[in-house]
Amino acid sequence: MPPDDPRLRTYEGVLPGMRAVLDFPFEPLTPWIDHLYALGYPQQKRAHDIFRADRSFPGAADHPPTWAPPIYQAEHSETAFLTDELLAWLGGAGTTTSRGAERRDPAEPWFAHLSYLRPHPPYRVAAPYHDLYDPADVPFPVRAPTREQEGSQHRLAELAVGVVGAPEDEAEMRQTRATYYGLISEVDHHLGRVLDWLDSTGQATDTLVVLTSDHGDQLGDHWLMEKLGYWDASYHVPMLVRDPRSPGGARIDAFTEHVDVMPTILEWLGLDVPSQCDGRSLLPFVTGEGEPDRWRTEAHWQWDFRSPTTHVAEDLLGLTMDECTLDVIRDHRWKYVHFAGMAPLLFDLEADPHQFVDRATDPSCAPVVAEYAQKLLSWHQRHADRALAGTLLTHEGAVSRVDPRLG
Repeated sequence: MPPDDPRLRTYEGVLPGMRAVLDFPFEPLTPWIDHLYALGYPQQKRAHDIFRADRSFPGAADHPPTWAPPIYQAEHSETAFLTDELLAWLGGAGTTTSRGAERRDPAEPWFAHLSYLRPHPPYRVAAPYHDLYDPADVPFPVRAPTREQEGSQHRLAELAVGVVGAPEDEAEMRQTRATYYGLISEVDHHLGRVLDWLDSTGQATDTLVVLTSDHGDQLGDHWLMEKLGYWDASYHVPMLVRDPRSPGGARIDAFTEHVDVMPTILEWLGLDVPSQCDGRSLLPFVTGEGEPDRWRTEAHWQWDFRSPTTHVAEDLLGLTMDECTLDVIRDHRWKYVHFAGMAPLLFDLEADPHQFVDRATDPSCAPVVAEYAQKLLSWHQRHADRALAGTLLTHEGAVSRVDPRLG
């Protein structure tokens, strides 16, 4: 694409082949914000100011900052708005959406990618969800006694705790988690509206439903917030698949990854799975056939923390951009973290499920480090493709940077 192509000015574009009935990027939330203004809500200086706390709400002064709801009502939240738009397109609320878009042809098969923004920062949710959970009842974060102890595990941990550290105040931390749970419950409610529509229209009997999330949130675990690094909380996400041909349900303990979603949907539709797909269909699990032959015995994830715009991690850690990446291989017993430019980590999940003790330098674990490093290398050889690493789409266009390669 040419440098001035508008698709290079945001990372939230819609993939070729998919038609956006509602293009709803987190930056700047334009369709929803316009909807709020049309309802009479006050205009904001910046779009995300709509999430600011309503400090006039009764009791706001008596609670930590994330307790107070925003100025909009629950029926006007972005979660409610997105669900309303979907149901309107599906044909459940008239013939057009609130923005005048034509609804789908009811005689045609349909596929919808419903992408909820929440739960997600900013940690703010409308009443009554803001007060749905008692902060005293939510589990407290899993973390070392102090920030310093947490950061001593690894250079990346030290940097992360310093940059995206969790609140020191226990009451504030508990309230943030309670508010996050409220955000989850709000999404649960609106997902229920979608499932109710499937039931009421008789389409639940021939609709595949897949629910997952792009990432988790540290929510104070290991003294961190949001998503990052090698910590499980950022990557361990829901994966629920409902196939109407398989009544009942079962919990599967086998490892799965997001690369399995596309092959699952394609197989269910009776379509070929392209060779580019790294994953495999989950349908044998869903239909009760059992675990397929040579199913994966571990989960993998990668985090590329280079930045062509800020170069922060590179400068603070003394790394090149190509060194700012990590890979994780995790099974039921061991979790091995390999860094391109720093020392590795190894955790014994049976003895240390919350991963506080690094065993990578323990001589007795040297064979384990070698084994899992070899497993990771073999996995990389089968799957790696970093053709666009080092490029970031920004409001100013595509920014690319390449540091000298080492070795």
